[in-house]
Amino acid sequence: MRRITTVLACATVLYSVTGSAAQDTNFDDALAQYDAGRYEPAFAAFAKLADEGHCEAARIAREMARFGRPLYAKELELAPARTERWPQAPDCRAASVATRK
Repeated sequence: MRRITTVLACATVLYSVTGSAAQDTNFDDALAQYDAGRYEPAFAAFAKLADEGHCEAARIAREMARFGRPLYAKELELAPARTERWPQAPDCRAASVATRK
């Protein structure tokens, strides 16, 4: 649990402004849901943002699905066909580097 909390804390600090204002607000709302212990709504919100191409949300949703049972006492499932459309970590890093230049 400590690892995922640290990862999410870093995500909020390192999150680059590459999406729309609505995505930024929705991402902040998803983080608030997570911080409040409402993991299923947070997971759904992160997955929806990932569907829209949000890099950090895609990474977090994948991690939540990976550690669902041990951390959240619930399976948080993602269909492979859905996640194949999501941005991948290397693509996200390249996009954030390009944005900073």
